[in-house]
Formats: sequence, C-alpha cells, structure tokens
Amino acid sequence: MPPSKDAISPTTHLSRLAELITLERDHEISSTQAQLAQLTPTALQKRGLCLLGLRITGSRTGLGGKLLVDFEGPQEALPAHLFRVGDVVGVGEYVKSGRREKEERADEVVGVVFRVEEGRICVAIKEDRPGGLEGRVWRINKLANNVTYKRMEDALKALQDTISTPRATALHQVLLGQRSPTFAESANVIDFFNDRLNESQKEAVRFTLSANEIALVHGPPGTGKTETVVEIVRQFVKDGKRVLVCGPSNISVEYWNQTPDNIVERLSSTRLPMVRIGHPARVLPTVLDSTLDIQLKNSDAAGLVSDIRKEIDANLKQMSKTRNKGEKKAMWQQNRDLRKELKQRERNALINLIDTARVVLCTLNGAGSKNVRNAKPFDVVVVDEATQALEAETWIALLLAPKAILAGDHKQLPPTVKSPKAVKNGLEKTLFDRLLETHGDSIKRLLNTQYRMHDSIMQWSSSAMYANLLQSHHSVRTRVLSDLPHVESTEDTRSPLVLIDTAGCDMWESVAEDGESRYNEGEARIVDAYVTSLVRSGLRAEEIAVITPYNGQVDLIRTLLKSKYVGMEVGSVDGFQGREKEAIILSLVRSNGEGQVGFLSEERRLNVAITRAKRHVCLVCDSETVERGGKFLKKMIEWFTEHGELLPANAFDGVVQ
Repeated sequence: MPPSKDAISPTTHLSRLAELITLERDHEISSTQAQLAQLTPTALQKRGLCLLGLRITGSRTGLGGKLLVDFEGPQEALPAHLFRVGDVVGVGEYVKSGRREKEERADEVVGVVFRVEEGRICVAIKEDRPGGLEGRVWRINKLANNVTYKRMEDALKALQDTISTPRATALHQVLLGQRSPTFAESANVIDFFNDRLNESQKEAVRFTLSANEIALVHGPPGTGKTETVVEIVRQFVKDGKRVLVCGPSNISVEYWNQTPDNIVERLSSTRLPMVRIGHPARVLPTVLDSTLDIQLKNSDAAGLVSDIRKEIDANLKQMSKTRNKGEKKAMWQQNRDLRKELKQRERNALINLIDTARVVLCTLNGAGSKNVRNAKPFDVVVVDEATQALEAETWIALLLAPKAILAGDHKQLPPTVKSPKAVKNGLEKTLFDRLLETHGDSIKRLLNTQYRMHDSIMQWSSSAMYANLLQSHHSVRTRVLSDLPHVESTEDTRSPLVLIDTAGCDMWESVAEDGESRYNEGEARIVDAYVTSLVRSGLRAEEIAVITPYNGQVDLIRTLLKSKYVGMEVGSVDGFQGREKEAIILSLVRSNGEGQVGFLSEERRLNVAITRAKRHVCLVCDSETVERGGKFLKKMIEWFTEHGELLPANAFDGVVQ
C-alpha cells in the first residue's frame, strides 16, 4: 500500500506532535503547581500527593554518586499514596505548630523515588545540602516530571533537523510516509530456538527478519506476544545484530516494568551478553543479575568504586554526629569531590558494560539517557507494548537504529494523556496506529492463537474487536474454575461467563468526593457476596481479581474486601492491563435513568477488562443503563446473556434491601 498523496508533510506532522507534547507537559505542570499552591500539606497527603512527618532513618551512596535517603513516617505503614519508583519529588522541611502547617519550599531538594516499601520510601538526590539532611522532620511532594518531555522534544527536533536532508534514513522516511516499507524477496530457512511456537508466531518472526525498515507484530490478549518477541531478539542476535529492546514509560509501572523482566527471564538461559538498564527496585528478583547496577558491582572497577562509596558514607555518618558547622562544611565539600571521581569511574565502567552487551533493555525514556544515546550503535530497535507509547516517546528509541520492530495491540488501551485539548487533537494516536493507517495491514502480522481464556470469553473479544480472526488453543478452550483440583463444581464454577444484572433494583451510581469519579454501593455489596461464594467453592483469594473502570469504586470495594481476603487484588481496568487471573469480577458502576455510561463507551477499555480472565468472568452491571450506551455495549450484554449464566441481583439474599 503506497503512502497517500494527501498525507501531511513530515515537518508539519512533527511540529504538530511537538505542540501537543507541550500542551500535555504544560497541563501536568500547571495541575501540579495549582494543587501545591492551593492545598494544604494535609490535603495533599489525603490525595496521595504528599507524605508528611517523615524522619530520615538511613542514607548511603548509590549509582552515579547519588545520595539514597530512607524516610519513614510516624506510623508503622505510610499512608495511602501515589508515589512510584521513578517519580520526581521535592523533599523539604515540614513544621507543624498547632493547627498551622509550614513548608520550607525555598530549601526544597529535588530527587527521584528509588524504592517504595510499605513503611519506607527511599529518594535518590544528587547531593545533600552543606548542613546535611538528618535531624529534621520532612515532607515529600510529588512533582511534575519534565525529563521525559524534554527527551521527547529533543528527539522530535533531531528528526526535524534531518528528515528533509540526505541524512534522513530509510526507516524514518517510511515512518513519516515518504516511502513504502520494503521486505526481502525471500527469507532464509529459519532454525527456530523455540519449537513450541505456533504457525502465526513463526510467520511473525519470518516477517520481522525479512523487513528492511519496519515491521509490526499485532498480539491480541493471550497470544504469546512475549514469546514471539524473545524469539525475534534471539534470531537477530544470531544474525550478528545488536538489539535495543524498549517499552513505554508512561503506562502502569506495575505492568510494564515486568515486561522487560519477562523477556530477560526468557533470555537469561541463553547466556546472551545483555544488560537491563533501570532501578533495581523496579525489576523482578529473578533478573537482578542482568541489571546494570549488579553487573557494575561485579565488574573489574567494582573494588575502587566500592572504596570511594565507603569513604563518602563514612563522611555522611560523621556529618550526622558532629555539631561543628565548619567540620560539616569541610566533609560536605570532600564528598562533592569524591562524588565527581566516583561518577567518572562508574561512567567508564557503565559504557563498557553497555557497549559489550548484544541486547540492551530499557524504557523508551531510558533510551534518551546519555549512557544509551552515546553507546555503541544498535542494529535494531524492538519496541514492546508500542501501542501504549506516545509517538513522540517512541521516537526517542527509533533514532538509535536503522531498523525497528513494533509489537503491541491497538485494540487495547492507548497511552495515557491528561490534557483534554491534547486528546482532542490526537496525541493518543500511537505510531503503531498511524503506520497501519498509512501503509495498511501489509506492514503487520497477527498472532491468532490465544493461550489464556476459555473459548466463550475469547469468542466475544474476537467477534467484537478482531474480525473473528482469533482461535483458542486446545489446552485452554474448555477449561473452567471447576477443573481446578481445589474448586468444587457449582453452577458458577462451571460457567465461564456470568452476568449479575442490577436493572430494576434501584442500585444507582453515586458521584465521588472529587466530583469526577463514580461508585456504586449496591454493586460493591454484590461483588462482596459473589467473591464470598467463589471462595466458599474453594477458589483462592489470590486467584481472583476485582476490576472496575472507576477509582471511586476501587476504593469502596477495597474497603469492603481488604480485611476479608488477603491476597486478592482490587484495581482499575487501566492498571490491570497485561495481567491475568483465573477469575475476573468486573463492576461497571454506571446506573442512571439517563443511560449515561461515561468512558464505558471506550471499547478498548472493556476489551482489556474482560480478557484478563482465564476461566471465568462475572459482569456486574445495570443492563438497562449499559445497553443504552451504544451498539458495542448492547452486543456485549447480549453475548453474556446468550452464552453465560444470567443472575438477577435480587438472587443475593440480603444484598438488595
């Protein structure tokens, strides 16, 4: 499919992307600043954006000479919060006198969250102040992260500077619609490493190897996309290629940070020279040996680096003990000099580790770091979950190699964009989406066999989202909860689909305190009762997940279930993408006389929600409200009614009162 003659020019497109990124950045910064200016520290803490009354319980020197500082609160556990590893934060003194609160913002130190535990948060800062940090009461505020935006802007500018010149690569010209993608006429016979790959996976591998510039791998839920990506990487390395594997930085940390680890786990047995760049706190314990930090500790430079760190840490301890300001300042200056030496020695060792690796794994944002940008050139960039990355973010990595493979599913949730104006003007559209629009399906290969769901669950998704092109592997086609050895056979555990209908039961939705989210107390009580029935049948709490599109409902259901069922997860649909459980209970919340469904009308969100289940989906909703939300929702209710077990809400004694 040749590029359209009516396609927008590359420079215009890149300029428009840059404008939208600016809109999104300004929206995030202004929202953060407004909250910090208008809300008291206590109000910020209630929203999860601030932690108060913290004391420093330890400090040490980390990678790059950064100071790692441990903070703990007055209680055994920190209050509920939104801080995640990698967040940019402001650390400052906090004083509370009576009812008045005071923050010393002028002396605020900016850092990055390094580790989050139940009762402790660790922050990495470049260096402490001359007087040290210990001995005071502190607060931590969540700040806007400008680093990712800066790297996106830099990538777009670099592309604009070259796309209309002879320096423009064939890959970039294809990606910007200036030419069509090309493929080798015939691929050599491939000796697959993984003999369990199905034919669609093998075809995807052949296709990516034959591409001269770009190829897309479309992996619907449960179709073995990770296994396919691992095979692709191994084949490239076998051909002598150096590979950069990236994933998006802006989707749920709980999910993508496991994606490279899944790939590393599968690659680790191959003994390929590889390195995983990222915080050790964010990676799975099984892949720690592949991280840059651990490899640095085991390198030839480790001894000298360790000695410098020990000297810095000794000075830090002495600084916390002495009251002599002159001594403190002298040790602080000595540490500054030591950190410079440490940083230089570590940088040389890091460069060597990255340059000798055949496979480097990092986030798309991480691909913009100096260590990766200035590394030995890559032959191929593989972007996993590319359909959850902003196009501008994807470009950070695509500037680093002449060939690219994008893997993802554009029928699942797009990247998160917070600016309404940026959403309206198309910032959610990914490069994966745009390439399909520009070049058509000939640029991709579909993985068509799924290994996760009962066939009744998969058939709904295949019909609604994938033009009936998917099929279930025989190993999962008919499996239900009652097939598990510890689960009794009941009508519910034998059914892959259950619809609990609250229509006519006056279980109306409510608006949360923030004026935006929704919750439904009636549905929450039904969820509680249904979870109880499944657990009584023998299903374990950790085999169940309750998900819902609204954070207000997440909070309500967590309150009801937390103490009853340890290990059971309750979360939002968006936060559960890429996950799976034996049983999924989905509360849709919306119940009103006007038939308003809000973002339930987003088809991709419901596709994600339902396809998280392996054996069982229970849908709790007001069918009359939901069906009025459009053709897609009406067909979904019809599918559950025709292919599953239908239960009226009043079948649960004591719930409908």
